[in-house]
Amino acid sequence: MIGPNKNKQGFTLIETFVAVLILVFAVIAPLGLLARAISDGNFAKNQVIAYFLAQEGIELVINKRDNNIAPSGEGEIDPNSWLNDMAPCSANGCNPTLELEFRACSNTDMEAVDYGGRGNCQLYLTGNEDANTYSVGNFNTDTPSLFSRQVKISDIVGKPGQRLVTSKVIWSEKNKINKTEISTIIQNLLSPPPSAVEVEF
Repeated sequence: MIGPNKNKQGFTLIETFVAVLILVFAVIAPLGLLARAISDGNFAKNQVIAYFLAQEGIELVINKRDNNIAPSGEGEIDPNSWLNDMAPCSANGCNPTLELEFRACSNTDMEAVDYGGRGNCQLYLTGNEDANTYSVGNFNTDTPSLFSRQVKISDIVGKPGQRLVTSKVIWSEKNKINKTEISTIIQNLLSPPPSAVEVEF
């Protein structure tokens, strides 16, 4: 009796091709997920930086307000001096420096597609690789960052001793403009507090 014919020639061309395809998909799929994770991580990092830069813009306005009303030893303080030197912020917007200079920063500059052409709105990286800081910067020596900032100080109707401060940071990533915006209300600390509203229970 003759047994069944066993073919021991190995893989055929089709089997080899299928095995290679499975191997390729097994390698490419995780690489695609890894690339997406890196991209999402970069976006999250930039979002956090933008939030802190926006917060810094508000803190610089508050710091300038406090400096304006701090006693200098030269007589009485003008109660209307709390917004001194911040006029650019009330007009079209400004970008405050760490030295508390308030440079005009218009909507046109903020919306420039080329982040290197955003004028005073542009934030620059200063320092070395280990300790970079963001600043309005020296246009000739500092490196333009992805980020631009605009701070606006607006009147609040019926509240002359208060102002709305809005700080907006934008950055370009993957041909898309992203924006982070935060606001707060500041008070003239030398003006009388707003009258309390009586509530009956």
